[in-house]
Amino acid sequence: MRDNVGTPKAAMLAERDAGSPRTEDPVTVSSKTGLLDRIRGTPAGRITLKVVVAVLGIAVILLGIVMIPLPGPGWLVVFGGLAILSIEFVWAKHLLHYGRQKLTSWTHWVGRQSWLVRLGLGAAGLVLIGLVGWLALRNEAGSEWARQAWDFLTSD
Repeated sequence: MRDNVGTPKAAMLAERDAGSPRTEDPVTVSSKTGLLDRIRGTPAGRITLKVVVAVLGIAVILLGIVMIPLPGPGWLVVFGGLAILSIEFVWAKHLLHYGRQKLTSWTHWVGRQSWLVRLGLGAAGLVLIGLVGWLALRNEAGSEWARQAWDFLTSD
């Protein structure tokens, strides 16, 4: 039987734990991970957890995609959906890491630009939002729903 001392993961964990004092109680840490481990402990639990995480994560991502062109936290909601999916799916964890790297590099790039470039980027964002709003009004997207909601709210 071989111990895990020589594996890269064991070395990484040993390095992480060597210099850092524990900030959480071990009982709290084990109870946090224990719930998912208990759910994953049975075949039905594993399948149920994957299905629930997949449905919830995809629903949150779709909601975020709808919110992207609108004023609001669209990208934040998309990243939240990826975080939910990353609970059970490794590909989502990798995609979330990639997205965070790109967002960080974009933010740093914008921060290094002159105020004129930043102003232009802000103006382009406002034009995009205005264009989406204009297209929605032009094509009467949701206008029937809005009229019904208004009638309902103003009725006696």
